[in-house]
Amino acid sequence: MELRKRKAEKKEEKHKLDGHPRNQKHHSPRLMNELAMAIIKERPVFVLQQLAEKLRRLSSGDSNQHNHHTGGLSEDENDMDEDVDEDEEATDSERIQETAAKTARALTAIIRVLTESAKIQRVVTSDDIQRAAFRETTFTDKEKAVAARIVNFLRPFVQQRGDDNQLPAPHILTRAPLAALANTISTIAGFRSLARKLSPASSNDPRSLPLTAAGIYDVFHERWDIPVDESHWITSSYLAGKQKSETYAAFFDTAKIESLMESHGLNFAWRMTFVSKWCVRLLGKARPGKTFIKSNYEAKKKGKDSSISPATTIRTTMETSDTYELQVRQLTSSIRPLRKEISRLELKRMDISSLVKHSRWDPAAYQQLKAIRLQISTMRLELLDLEKRLASAKRRLYDISTAATSTAAAAAVTSAAAATATSAAATDATPHSEDYVEKMDLLPLVIEHLSARKKVVFAGTDPGLVVTSVAVPRTLEAIFSDINRFQALADGSEKDDFDVQTLPKPHKITANRINEVTFARRHRIKRERRRRQGINNQKKRAKESRERELRTKRAYVRITAEERRYIGAHDSASKCPNIVHLFGDWRGINCTIKGHNRRGLKRIRAEHRIFSNVAMTNDFNTSKTCSYCFCQVIPHKERRVVDGKQQIVRLNGAVECVNPRCPAKKL
Repeated sequence: MELRKRKAEKKEEKHKLDGHPRNQKHHSPRLMNELAMAIIKERPVFVLQQLAEKLRRLSSGDSNQHNHHTGGLSEDENDMDEDVDEDEEATDSERIQETAAKTARALTAIIRVLTESAKIQRVVTSDDIQRAAFRETTFTDKEKAVAARIVNFLRPFVQQRGDDNQLPAPHILTRAPLAALANTISTIAGFRSLARKLSPASSNDPRSLPLTAAGIYDVFHERWDIPVDESHWITSSYLAGKQKSETYAAFFDTAKIESLMESHGLNFAWRMTFVSKWCVRLLGKARPGKTFIKSNYEAKKKGKDSSISPATTIRTTMETSDTYELQVRQLTSSIRPLRKEISRLELKRMDISSLVKHSRWDPAAYQQLKAIRLQISTMRLELLDLEKRLASAKRRLYDISTAATSTAAAAAVTSAAAATATSAAATDATPHSEDYVEKMDLLPLVIEHLSARKKVVFAGTDPGLVVTSVAVPRTLEAIFSDINRFQALADGSEKDDFDVQTLPKPHKITANRINEVTFARRHRIKRERRRRQGINNQKKRAKESRERELRTKRAYVRITAEERRYIGAHDSASKCPNIVHLFGDWRGINCTIKGHNRRGLKRIRAEHRIFSNVAMTNDFNTSKTCSYCFCQVIPHKERRVVDGKQQIVRLNGAVECVNPRCPAKKL
């Protein structure tokens, strides 16, 4: 800006002193062009004012008197002076730009040295920038402050030099954040084309090309010859299938493939799948001793796992069933009249409640209603205690009978089989990631949670027909609170100030969502359209089937990963908590509802047990158990008019908890 101002002032001064005559015919258009260009380029206001003043003088005829001067120079000398002034101004501008470039290069070198230095273990200041420069080099305070901020910002992303003043070997984990930062700066600055690709971008096409030895021959034999040795060649796909190692060795580094497969405990099966130019899958077979993620639950369900111990505990032979049979008979005889009495009082309570509700206020009737409610509550507590004792006696009797029937089978197990099972258990030290919840050892996870090294989040998943799964996240503290409440209620404690909270929003997976992602619905519509048109294209159906298979694998991976992220986010104090999935042991076989597709949980459980523990829980009587006090719920009773008569009926769609101390009554 100052250069332009000085240039304009010198020209104006020169025109005033020299005053050489100009042709008015050509001078006026030139001034108008200069004025237009100055407006377009947004020149300073004083330049526009000077040009406008010159144009005004020229148009009024005063410019001739102003320009003619007695001691003026010639036009050639004037032009020479203008060229000299312009050269001097250009030289000054180049000198200033050269100084700025030197300063920038010096600051860049200092920033690099301080960023890669491992000796500095504190925040870099402006004084550090000046000490790192040469003695003759000086920077402004603003330049030093900006350089110090850049160093402090880049140090966490840059590897520091070692004692030998050498940078460590480059690694993707250290280079990727710096590249991402550079991409962000380039995008903000408007140079999106300078952004680098951080990872290979593969296409979303789910189709892949399986390649066996014969497939490799069919792909490459038209352009290359495949030798077996110096005198023999592979000339057909049959020979390629017989000599797989030679076929692969002609195009791939088999030693590297074998090393890669060996690191995963596999033997190369001479098969690969070409997904894209960035992804090739190698197929192999497990080596001896290779252990995979296995499910005790699936093995027991299919009857293939003999190492799973029975759940029941064998009682001692001294215990007999006579004592428990007598106890069951006595408790049953005590419970029956108590239930009848409670039913009679319930009917009486309904009558009085209806009378109080639909008639004028009667304090005596209301007091009678309160007395009956108190009496029913007292008898309910007595009934609950007797029912718990009866259930315990029946369970003990069942254990004794089960132990008696399993004695013969246990005696048939030979010592050799026991030794084999023991050795197998000793060699297979990998913990099972899916089993019944009572057989899983979750104590290490709980200890790790309590030591604050890594949090634990539980996810209760309920299978269904319309909705495939409904997962509700719960923290370990909430689980402990439920256990303490259950223990207090089971022991008959009088404590009733339990901290009961509502459940969080669940995560749902539906069959329709999976069908949309896997193209199952789209392909079904196409098949029905072709059937109506009389087209039977087996090749098209096989292609669609393969596409659905690949999309289904990808869909379950993404959906389960989304569910794990949702469950992990429930505990905001931990970024990557341990997750324990609790699935209900229920399968809706041949259970469908019209208009709704159904999908199972087997693939969802298989994806979850790769990353976390999966426990199976028994769903027996869960729909008849209160989720707050863990007591049995009953169908709600109400008066209805049936065939012109008023009767007490049960509403199968509504249940109620009759426990007088249930915490849900306070919600």
